[in-house]
Amino acid sequence: MKLLLTAAALALAAGCAPPLSIAMYKREDDGTTDAWCEQFCVTPPLIPEVKQFGDVSFGRCDKNGYPFYDHSETFLKVFKVDLYRKQKPSNSTVAMSLSPAFGDLAAACRAFEPDTSLNGSVTWDESHSVCSFQCAAKDSLSCMTCPDGIISAFSRADAGTPLAKCTKTMKPSEDNPDVVTDSCPEWQMELNMHGTGKIGGMTVEVDVHSQHSLAVLRESLTKGRLSMVV
Repeated sequence: MKLLLTAAALALAAGCAPPLSIAMYKREDDGTTDAWCEQFCVTPPLIPEVKQFGDVSFGRCDKNGYPFYDHSETFLKVFKVDLYRKQKPSNSTVAMSLSPAFGDLAAACRAFEPDTSLNGSVTWDESHSVCSFQCAAKDSLSCMTCPDGIISAFSRADAGTPLAKCTKTMKPSEDNPDVVTDSCPEWQMELNMHGTGKIGGMTVEVDVHSQHSLAVLRESLTKGRLSMVV
């Protein structure tokens, strides 16, 4: 599986390389002019797995109504996705600007609405004062590609603590990671394959414990700023 994904990780700006990889795209169209299209290269053996996300077609975004490149996202530093828009993006789309720190973490958590393309949910744990975001890769390609964007957002914002103070664990082992956890003083992200060994079986959960960390997560997962990678 790792070898297949590595072969699929091509520079999309230069295009795919048939027959080794095939151009495919997925539209995240909510009926507005701010709709997104996700462009990626897929090796033939992975095509059935990618199609399980639904609404995936052969071809390119810029040839199917989404002519403007916006930004790229990378899943686990391996699987790259280019995002296109119907309208030319403004500088504010690709520049990260944090909202002011929230005064009430619980209220801000309950008001947090991630981009609809993630098909995710947000819950507030009163007993532990933790705001949690969850999504499943089987329901959303955006969910599948968002983890590296989240890490990048926290790295840029510093989220109250340098990433050098964070730890990463892989269980049962680094050679066979089923659960990957990034733990920091103010936030934690868990990627869980649930024993499937497939990206399509992965769930993503991010727990934040501070106003600043919630602001970073909110900015990285809301419409127009979804998981930007630099």
